[in-house]
Amino acid sequence: MSTSLTHVTLSYCLLQDLARLLRRLPNIEKLHITCDNPPNLFSDDYNGFDYYSYDGLADCIPYLTELKLKTMHMPFGEVEILLRQLPQLIKLTHSSFLMKDYSNGSNWEHCINNYLPNLQKFSLFIKESYFPDDILIDLNEIIQSFNSFFWHRWPVVVEYYVETTGKKLLLLYTVPIQVGYLPRYLYGLQIRTNIDDDNLNTEISYEKLDRLDFIFHENPLSRNLLPKRVYSNLDTLSFSFELINPRSYETDTILIDLQQCFSTSVISQITAIYLDDPIYPINFGKYRKEEIFYEIIFHLFF
Repeated sequence: MSTSLTHVTLSYCLLQDLARLLRRLPNIEKLHITCDNPPNLFSDDYNGFDYYSYDGLADCIPYLTELKLKTMHMPFGEVEILLRQLPQLIKLTHSSFLMKDYSNGSNWEHCINNYLPNLQKFSLFIKESYFPDDILIDLNEIIQSFNSFFWHRWPVVVEYYVETTGKKLLLLYTVPIQVGYLPRYLYGLQIRTNIDDDNLNTEISYEKLDRLDFIFHENPLSRNLLPKRVYSNLDTLSFSFELINPRSYETDTILIDLQQCFSTSVISQITAIYLDDPIYPINFGKYRKEEIFYEIIFHLFF
């Protein structure tokens, strides 16, 4: 690997190997990377994270000012060890598939205040879809950790969905959101935010999103819908139905409810619609797939 590289993108790297890699890149300015822990993390053969490998790393990468980091199966403390070595960082984008510790605003506030004095742009995205039965999600407690004055510059939204079958999905993100797509349960939404209620719809920007994946489940607990939002660059919709009984929903009801989630100016930009499952609500069968797009457009405009 050339030591003159300034922009590096890696699809996968063990975090315990990242420090050694970065020492070979003294001119690096931007790093986009996905990091994981060893597959034997929970086995007796795992020797643990080598914290000492990061000692003095900051002096080896003085120009690294932009980091886009995706982590999997990693404790927050290990990511913090990396961030401690990046005091010159100006932009940080982090996504995780693990809620624990990452969804605590106090952890991030402490890390940024103490180790990232030059940070100007921060984006956080957490998606957690597996929760043991004994894990209780307290949305008020989560959002309360983001309610200090520190978070006024990085507003946070928490969305939580629960199916009658026990399947759960938690999304936590700063706005403006930086991911290109979102999974959406149309019904059963619980939402918390540290944005004032009067500004909830006006201050949230979804301009980065180009795809929304709508998921419909059997007999939702609530007909609460997503607030209407403007997705200025949305061009793709995807629909999947986790249905056993196709009569769980009438197609007309779904299409009418979708009107409350979009502005008509956004829908006019849609160029592709995907139907991902063989079981659709009643009346979906009367349309060919290519007709679904026009049926949605008709309901949303008229």
